[in-house]
Amino acid sequence: MHKRPKPKNRIHTGGRPKSHYTLTKSGAIVSNEQVKEWICELIAGEEYAYGYLKLSYCLRKKFNLIINKKKVYRLCKELAILRPQRKINRHYPRKLTRNRLVTASNQLRWIPEKVRPLFEKELARVNNEGRELLNKALPEGVDNFVKSCREQVIKDANLMYQEFHPGEVLSEEVITKILDDLKERLNKAFAGKFIPEVNYNRIGFHFQRGSDWFLTGARLCCCCKK
Repeated sequence: MHKRPKPKNRIHTGGRPKSHYTLTKSGAIVSNEQVKEWICELIAGEEYAYGYLKLSYCLRKKFNLIINKKKVYRLCKELAILRPQRKINRHYPRKLTRNRLVTASNQLRWIPEKVRPLFEKELARVNNEGRELLNKALPEGVDNFVKSCREQVIKDANLMYQEFHPGEVLSEEVITKILDDLKERLNKAFAGKFIPEVNYNRIGFHFQRGSDWFLTGARLCCCCKK
């Protein structure tokens, strides 16, 4: 029984190698150096203002070459005869969107400009009420509150830990870390706001007209300030 020979290990060189010749419609082989000479002849004559697209058409029509625009572009680049790319002057402003990290469907809202003062007033009221409730719940301060509930926090943490590790208790280092995290979060709640900071961006539904609407959203990443 004939055995099939083992295939040789292929060496990947990063893509298809460049061809050093071009075929004509009759099947003749033309070297790339000859194609470069024809390109130079074209740009030395009436085709001096042509780019690689029109040069490709001329090579196919005058010399019956089977060549595409990408190869002509490469040959023109090797000859350093590529013409500078023209700049497009747009008649309308081209603006990039301001990046946001939106993680939920309730983080962006459309509101008219006249409603903005009432909206900001309501946000301030909610923040003030939240701070007052927190002060009533912790009248003696964060440090005294953490000291008073230390035993309860340790008990609850050990109960949760023993659900996965029966018969074991948390070390003193872990308990200290839990209490420090609790203290840090309470201090941030006292110093910060209960509602995330809102960013306002004016939007326009037509680029030639003004807009009385704002796009609002919780500032969860680096956004422009109002």
